[in-house]
Amino acid sequence: MKTKFCFAITIVSFLFACQGKQPPSASLRLFSAHETVFSRMLHQRFLAEQSTRSVVRGLAEMTWRDSHGTRTSDVALHLQLPHDLTAEAFDALADVWAKIRTDGKKFFFEVLTDRGKRRGKTTERHLAKFFSFEWETEEFVAALAGTLPFLTSDIFLEENRSLFHFQQRPFTFRIDQKGRVLSYRRGDESGTKTLYEVHFSDYRLHGKTFFPYRVVIKLQERELSLRYREVKFNEDEKSF
Repeated sequence: MKTKFCFAITIVSFLFACQGKQPPSASLRLFSAHETVFSRMLHQRFLAEQSTRSVVRGLAEMTWRDSHGTRTSDVALHLQLPHDLTAEAFDALADVWAKIRTDGKKFFFEVLTDRGKRRGKTTERHLAKFFSFEWETEEFVAALAGTLPFLTSDIFLEENRSLFHFQQRPFTFRIDQKGRVLSYRRGDESGTKTLYEVHFSDYRLHGKTFFPYRVVIKLQERELSLRYREVKFNEDEKSF
């Protein structure tokens, strides 16, 4: 039971990121008119795709790896862009043993133990200590939802048509030949140190948009991965 409780706290710690401060402007290079047009077209495409899945509900297997080992649990996620998140971890009998939600300021959790339910809450300050940096909720929810954050910012090309960055943020991403996001990197305020990386794979056609059924978030020596089994977009049903 102690292991299960510690894993629940890990879920709580990782699934809820704090609202961070916007980093200073990153240096930009000059781009040709053709590159600018291409970037704008790509930007509009991302916005259109995100509008079709502003609410993502999914069943997935979540795996957390760190220096203490590997832990796995089934989870049900309800993600509403840009920053709302509810998660339930359940066992093989479909009994919920951990539930996490946010009201936008504080984060609440319930963990089922042999002595009954154990409730608690955490704050942005504690989460910042866990991550060693202030991680914006918008960033983390977007990663779990298989999309990009910061789509209110302009997108710029780098040296080629596969590497892009966002204006005023140390943030770059790569796409494949079909325009699907393969990975993205979040730097620190100076843009020289990587805070975390997100990798998307196993893209499948869902309606008119492709969705990555495999999400891997790499955070220094820790890693969180999701393997979706089922997803729904912008639907009102509360269960599958």
